[in-house]
Amino acid sequence: MGALLTMAFCRSALPETLAPFSSPQGLTPWTATYLPSVERRTIFQIVEDDGQRVLRVTVDRSAGSLVTAVPPSQRGASSLRWRWRLPAHNPLSDPRTKKGDDFPLRLYVLFDYDVYKLGFLDRTKLTIARRLYGEHLPAAALCYVWDPALTAGTSIWNAFTDRVRMIVVRSGGQDLGRWVGEQRDVRRDFRQAFGEEAPPIKGIAVAGDADNSGGASVGFMGDIWLE
Repeated sequence: MGALLTMAFCRSALPETLAPFSSPQGLTPWTATYLPSVERRTIFQIVEDDGQRVLRVTVDRSAGSLVTAVPPSQRGASSLRWRWRLPAHNPLSDPRTKKGDDFPLRLYVLFDYDVYKLGFLDRTKLTIARRLYGEHLPAAALCYVWDPALTAGTSIWNAFTDRVRMIVVRSGGQDLGRWVGEQRDVRRDFRQAFGEEAPPIKGIAVAGDADNSGGASVGFMGDIWLE
C-alpha cells in the first residue's frame, strides 16, 4: 500500500520556509514514517550527487515516507517545483491497480481539507482509516509520479483511496539517469481532481515503496519549492 498512510508531522516549531535537502539542516525538519503492516523500511539519506546535497530514497521490498509540515506563509502557494533523478523504473508500477501501487519516488502534496465537506460514508471511511493509520491521514492529497508506461498528464484516483489523486508528471525511460526539473500548479491540479477550490497546503512528503510488487530501486530528490 502507498506509504502515505502513516504520515505524521513534526511537533517542533515550524520553519519559515519549506526546508531544502541541500541546507545544512539536512533531514532535521523532516520525519520518516512507516506502515506498521510492512516490515521492511525505505531508507532516506542525504548524499552528494551532481555536486549537490540531495535526498536518496532506497527501496527494497519496502515502504516509507518522509514528511514535513508546510509553514503558514506558504500554505496558500500555487507553484510547486522540484528536481528528481530516477536511474531505473520499477517495471511493475501501475497506479491503476493495488498490486502496482509502487514507485521508486513519489511526491505528495497534502491539503488541509475540511472532513465535514465529505459525505457520511466517505467521512466514516476516513475516520476508520485514521484509527488504523494515524490522525494525520489527509482527507485530500495529490501524488506526483514518474510512470514507466502511462502517458504524462494521466490523472487517476489511487487504487486504495479516492482521497488521493495520482498524477503522472513524466513517463517512460527517455530521461532516466539524469536530473530533470518539474513545475506544477497545485491549485489547478486540485481543482481538476476534486472539482473545487484547493484548501491550504499542510504538508509535503517524499515516498518510495515496493511492498506490493517487490523489487528494489534507488531514486534521488532535489530541493522542493513552494511559491
